[in-house]
Amino acid sequence: MKNRFSSFIRRVLSVTLALLFVFSALSVENAEAATVIINIPLRITAEDITYPTTLEKGATFDLKGTVSSSYGTITKINVTIKNRKTKSTVVNTSCYPRTRTVDIGKTINRQVAFGKLKVGSYSIKMTAYAQGKNKKTSKVLLNRGFTVKDAKPKITIQGALFPPAVVYAGDHVPIRGVINTSKGTLTNVWAYVIDYDGNTIMYAGYKPTRSYFDLHYTLNEDFPFDILPPGKYTFRLVARAVNKKVVTKTTLVETGFRVK
Repeated sequence: MKNRFSSFIRRVLSVTLALLFVFSALSVENAEAATVIINIPLRITAEDITYPTTLEKGATFDLKGTVSSSYGTITKINVTIKNRKTKSTVVNTSCYPRTRTVDIGKTINRQVAFGKLKVGSYSIKMTAYAQGKNKKTSKVLLNRGFTVKDAKPKITIQGALFPPAVVYAGDHVPIRGVINTSKGTLTNVWAYVIDYDGNTIMYAGYKPTRSYFDLHYTLNEDFPFDILPPGKYTFRLVARAVNKKVVTKTTLVETGFRVK
């Protein structure tokens, strides 16, 4: 009886092992026949893209930022600048990096000359193109408006007080006023008193090297109007300013007066 039971157990184990072998073989066969699909989207991403908002004529600007593709390479970056008023394209330039990551500042930025733009309103558009295996895509990275303003300084004077139409010999004539430039620096201020024959009787020249110049503590103390003899004269005040190599020279005052 004991031998029969042992023989039965051996047969059961044999059958079980055979079945396990069959199932293992089927599993391996099915695994080998499996289809694997990987579909990674081709995407373009951008970080820290800079753009101008307001520029002075002649000023430069650096486009910066990083552009990347999820795989494959960035094949092209295009920048166009259009004049909003005329609708004309004034800049159309491209670079072809063919790398997965692109530094804007070291590539397309070098091809865009903002300093050559005239005064006006513009729009700038930047587009990137990428290519992977059997795939292509593009993305607009930037589409913004900006303006270019006149860089020419405007010189004005505030609180002006100059010789009246009639001055009496020996009288002190107060000179007042603050000269300002809207941009850049005042480089020169010139003052003249010219007689009826066109001769310069008095002259003073100053070099402020700042954006303003106060006449009270300068010209007012340097011009002795009280020594002028009777006659007809002209008082002339001229200023010069510079902003980014753009020069303005303005005659602020030219007025006649008479000393009695």
